[in-house]
Amino acid sequence: VWIEASYNPLIGRDGKPFKVVKFATDVTRQKTEYANLLGQVNAINTSQAVIEFALDGTILNANSNFLGALGYTLDEIKGKHHSMFVEPSHRDSAEYAQFWKTLRKGEYQAAQYKRYGKGGKPVWIEASYNPIFDLNGKPFKVVKYATDITKQALLLESLKALFADIDAAMERSNAQTAATVKAADATAGDVQLVASSAEELAASIREIA
Repeated sequence: VWIEASYNPLIGRDGKPFKVVKFATDVTRQKTEYANLLGQVNAINTSQAVIEFALDGTILNANSNFLGALGYTLDEIKGKHHSMFVEPSHRDSAEYAQFWKTLRKGEYQAAQYKRYGKGGKPVWIEASYNPIFDLNGKPFKVVKYATDITKQALLLESLKALFADIDAAMERSNAQTAATVKAADATAGDVQLVASSAEELAASIREIA
């Protein structure tokens, strides 16, 4: 049983404490709920990359998984804007401005994103941007939960390139097959012409004989 309590010495007329009264509230249920939530948060931090932003996109904090995926230290990114992770051509776009406007309205965003780490290293993540609400129901920050899928994305690109090569090879093979059939048809015509000439020659020899 968890209690939130105060132990209060009562002072007698002589100025000396003569007993103690405790006023307590049972907070076991709240303590259990807190432990459950804390366990979930710790599990998320262990398995996922997590980064927190102010509503204007300023970076507030990031866990070790996020920092490791993008190659930064916390001091290198804290206080800077989220736009440092996106393509330069995308930073000033209407789409990017709308992205943050939607988050400030309290609407979450989730998708697969291409981001850039330290030194311009491309990193693919599957992520959700989640507005966090205060006690008045107003969003006051954004937390992103992400999984690094760079290896899977590179594998997919390799497979696409492989299938493109296979398609090109099939087209070349089909073209070569068509050319072979055409050449075979031409050869058959030549054979028939030779056979016809041979018959004419044989007839001529018989006439001469």
